[in-house]
Amino acid sequence: MNRGLNGGLSDAQATAMAAPFSVAMGESGGLCGALSGAVLSSGLLLGQKHPYCHRQAMRAASRQLHDAFKAANGATCCRALSKKVRHDKKAHLQQCSGLTAQAAEMAARLVLEKRPELVVRVNNAFLNKRQSVVGGALLRLVRLFSG
Repeated sequence: MNRGLNGGLSDAQATAMAAPFSVAMGESGGLCGALSGAVLSSGLLLGQKHPYCHRQAMRAASRQLHDAFKAANGATCCRALSKKVRHDKKAHLQQCSGLTAQAAEMAARLVLEKRPELVVRVNNAFLNKRQSVVGGALLRLVRLFSG
């Protein structure tokens, strides 16, 4: 989301900021890292202009993402989400990838609904060369909101 919607962070900054959230916040088994990352990226993009004035709106947006993710998956806890695939590394990775794509798409949809002007800032070169589920979902949403 940072590169696709030009969030302003370098790749190293975005990676450093988001890395602790993977594997349920440092392998704690708590809040799903995909949901955490979606909330983090939506805050970056929703709070760019006057972040101190928009804290309440950003909290409401994070709640909206939380509730939508929970409704779609039945839980927000990594332990609960991965219970059936925990002992199968390949299935676990596949499930996490799917949850990450889903959460990123939810976040992108929310951000573009609230800040449709971001569509003109899209890094099309990055999205068109990026062969990933997340990049593809973001590209579809950008096309939806720009047309």
